[in-house]
Amino acid sequence: SYIYGILDQYYQCPVCSKISNGLFYNQKYTGGSILKTFGLLCNHRFNHIIEEHKIDFVVNSNICKVFISFETKNKFGVTTEIHVQRAHSFIQWFLSLLSTQQTNGTVSVNVITTTGTNLEPIPSVSNFQSNGGANQNSLGIVVGTGTTANTPSTYELTAILTSGTAAGELVFGSDSFLAPIVSGNNVSIVQSKPFSNTSGGSITINEVGIHANVYNGTITPQVLIIRDVLTSPITVANSSTTTATYSIQITVS
Repeated sequence: SYIYGILDQYYQCPVCSKISNGLFYNQKYTGGSILKTFGLLCNHRFNHIIEEHKIDFVVNSNICKVFISFETKNKFGVTTEIHVQRAHSFIQWFLSLLSTQQTNGTVSVNVITTTGTNLEPIPSVSNFQSNGGANQNSLGIVVGTGTTANTPSTYELTAILTSGTAAGELVFGSDSFLAPIVSGNNVSIVQSKPFSNTSGGSITINEVGIHANVYNGTITPQVLIIRDVLTSPITVANSSTTTATYSIQITVS
């Protein structure tokens, strides 16, 4: 999309003069006005996309990119906020599962499941599945309220939200997927999930990730394969819905 392209550019920051990629773009609709925030990887923020500071001659060498987006709509279906940011936090269990599949299990690896259990996976068609169903926070895209940074041993969201209608809960929809999208030299896969708020109060999302299945020959629990803390929290008002989307993109060259 247009915003992904904006984040994939390089800019010379007018504050610190460093050359940085775009990190996130947020657009909120409040009282008939639009509040925009654009951030760079150097952590400086601006109230517009700083096109005038784009560096055209720098070639982006990122051949694999991941973007997260949230679109929030009120009870009338009107968009109230759009947030797009670069994701950069695949968890080590992603590589552990990949190694299991690539080596057909000839290289022994261990993972820690989302419940904190140590497990040795075996090659299986179940590994990496993340097609969570409605009202399910154990599989697929998950969200939470935590803000703790990742470490090499991170295995779950800091404060994962539960699917439901009670205070502090969001109703989790089903994960949906698009077939691989080819645009020029870029190929993307896209996964989305809606989260609806009928709790009676506002809920703030600070973290997002994906739970995927892992199989050890007996059971199929889940592991966290990616997690990011949001650069701008997403506030979901009562009777509103926000849809989280992961887009994983490779550039063929």
